[in-house]
Amino acid sequence: MKIREYVPCKNYALLIAILISLLLHLAWITGIRVHTSANIARTSPIEVSLSTVNSSVTNSHEDIVNNTQPTNIKSNLINSDTKMVAQENSGYKNTDQISSLKQDNSNELPNSSLTHLKADSQIPSSSLPSQTLMPPTSAEMEFELYSENDNKLIGYGLHQFTTEDSDHYQINIQKIPNTLSDENWSINIKGRVFRNILSPSVYVRQGSVAASLMAIGEVSGHFPPSQGRLPDNIMDKQSLLYQFMLSPPSIQGGAVLLSDGRSIHSYHYQPPELTFIDNQNLGKLRASKVTLIADDTDEIIEIWLSPDFNYLPLKLRHKDNNNIVTIQTTLSISIKN
Repeated sequence: MKIREYVPCKNYALLIAILISLLLHLAWITGIRVHTSANIARTSPIEVSLSTVNSSVTNSHEDIVNNTQPTNIKSNLINSDTKMVAQENSGYKNTDQISSLKQDNSNELPNSSLTHLKADSQIPSSSLPSQTLMPPTSAEMEFELYSENDNKLIGYGLHQFTTEDSDHYQINIQKIPNTLSDENWSINIKGRVFRNILSPSVYVRQGSVAASLMAIGEVSGHFPPSQGRLPDNIMDKQSLLYQFMLSPPSIQGGAVLLSDGRSIHSYHYQPPELTFIDNQNLGKLRASKVTLIADDTDEIIEIWLSPDFNYLPLKLRHKDNNNIVTIQTTLSISIKN
């Protein structure tokens, strides 16, 4: 009997065909993955760029200022119970005089005189703060008042800001005794903190210097002693100096209404200018300069705010409708949180 040999040629051909098919399929899948990875790599820089742009737009003015701090600036004094005092070259200073001045509240209005704002009072949207800060419980500034037109020092004063509670504030401004002018002058302002905006309610003003500090429009002329209430949700010029403790100036600019008890004016300001200011007692400090321009007159109010001192003013320059220029310069700052 003849034995027949088995030759698996057909089986070999089938296995080779299957192997080639698997290799081609694997190569096709690998090609898709490589192509997809290349597309993702090409789109990644665009996504990162968009994210960077968005984050830069949302930066606040405070962040911008804090990122520009120079190396020769004094340390931040926002901590509790900190104080920076004018240097010894201020010859007018007298500790006993200042202490007695702080205790003299003869012009202080009783709490019952406060006019409370209604909860539905309207505030111009342009004046609403875009960012809020926790204000200190008290702030005190000694300052000098200077006439640029006459090139003459007018006098020295003491500025005091206190919060009776989270909803009420008070400002006392008085002459430092025995300095230059014999005239006794003072300002007392009381109001509410409404939606993080200082809203003065009542005021008492005595003396021509006090009138010039509070006046808008025109600072010259005769101003007899007066008292009264201010329109709801409209600041006076001195309350404005403390407003930025609650909300730094917007980097987009804004608008504000001011009153001196006699008239109301509308002002607008452009984005603040980051700069430096040389203060004769506090040294060289970085500042955020805000320029308010009246909408209907030639009046201009320039304020240099200090990010290192809770955005309190280092300087105020006021040019009225008659080109009378007065400068209010801070000599010392004391803050208590």
